[in-house]
Amino acid sequence: MKAGWEEIALGDLCSIARGGSPRPIKAFLTDADDGINWIKIGDTQAGGRYIEKTAERIKPEGKSKSRYVEPGAFLLSNSMSFGRPYILRTSGCIHDGWLVLDPDYRRVDQAYLYYSLIAPETFAQFDRAAAGSTVRNLNTTLASKVTIPLPPLAEQERIVAILDEAFEGLDRAKANAEANLASAREIYLSALRSVFDNRSTKWSNDAAPDEIEPQQGSSGTASRSTTKTGGREATLRAISGSYSLSVLDAGISPRPGWQWTQLSKLARMESGHTPSRRKPEYWGGDVPWIGIKDARAAHGRVIDETLEQTNELGVANSSTRVLPAGTVCLSRTASVGYVTVMGRPMATSQDFVNWVCRDALEPEFLMHLLMAQGDEILRFASGSVHQTIYFPEAKAFHICHPPVSVQREICSVLRDVSERTIGLIEAKDAASRELDRLRQSLLAKAFAGELT
Repeated sequence: MKAGWEEIALGDLCSIARGGSPRPIKAFLTDADDGINWIKIGDTQAGGRYIEKTAERIKPEGKSKSRYVEPGAFLLSNSMSFGRPYILRTSGCIHDGWLVLDPDYRRVDQAYLYYSLIAPETFAQFDRAAAGSTVRNLNTTLASKVTIPLPPLAEQERIVAILDEAFEGLDRAKANAEANLASAREIYLSALRSVFDNRSTKWSNDAAPDEIEPQQGSSGTASRSTTKTGGREATLRAISGSYSLSVLDAGISPRPGWQWTQLSKLARMESGHTPSRRKPEYWGGDVPWIGIKDARAAHGRVIDETLEQTNELGVANSSTRVLPAGTVCLSRTASVGYVTVMGRPMATSQDFVNWVCRDALEPEFLMHLLMAQGDEILRFASGSVHQTIYFPEAKAFHICHPPVSVQREICSVLRDVSERTIGLIEAKDAASRELDRLRQSLLAKAFAGELT
């Protein structure tokens, strides 16, 4: 310990009390003007130091069943994301997931206390102290035993000034990286939509598109062609889209050289499945199995690796199907709209609708077309709690497409834009990791007395 510094327990520096939750909480929530701010862990912002507003309020009679705190109160999370400090810039009642610290400010600077609690060594103490095997949490006794280094006030203020300036620079660098990435994504989406906008004339020509088998029935009737999804037939309810995708023939005129075709005429539609989780012997094999997390990470690109793998036993004893390389996968439940293309034979969960493309449709072209929808993909979804694209709608998907030769030209151009965007994503992720490493290094040096 550096000369003039001491190691002090939080319980000797602060009084520590726990929040409280009136129950049942739903009976106390209110939108009335006299409601009291209800401060929960969910009101925090990632990487933020302050809590400035709350999403909910409770009735005044709930105040006696909770703990009321004023602006400037110092909070410490005690469950789930335990050991995270925050400073209030509002007043209200605190959830029982909080501890409130009342420091002796004659001995400790508030900002210094905040920095000391997010330092790596302090969090390691919280991590060791947190009780519970399933939901780990702290309590007043455990938190009071955690120690921090405490230099004289003048040294605390010097450390805070250095950290404030350094962290401001790190935050600015991170914000710039995120802004550059947001701009790149916007450029990519703009490029996609310039190609697939129903009103666009880009990539139009006078040549007739490739011959496609005529659709069955009249203009507004979906084909009943067999797919591998089972379940209900294709819907008869038309839904118009803006970017070369619709449910049924929406009556939108194709641009010259393009045509509207039912997707199931161009690709075999397949569903996914999850082998039983109660059978560990079905897992850990050599069959990649795509889940939502995999699709999120591989959105807009070919996927070769997955977080989990099933095996021949899992496939044989479930409805799981191993689909060929080139299969296009669209997440249709929970997180709707992630699109990826299988780089090798794989299976997917039931959260996906998959298309095995025939010769008249390039898988990469279909991936770009689906990505062009952005948030508008939800117009094809329904559901009161979770939005889902159901199979009757997917079976009736129609796409507007040019000949395969033009599809390949489009893919070549969009691939270049996509690769540039992916490069920026990877650069941003690397920068974020390095900035976080620098942040932790600064904190470690500060509380070892090595910050100059």
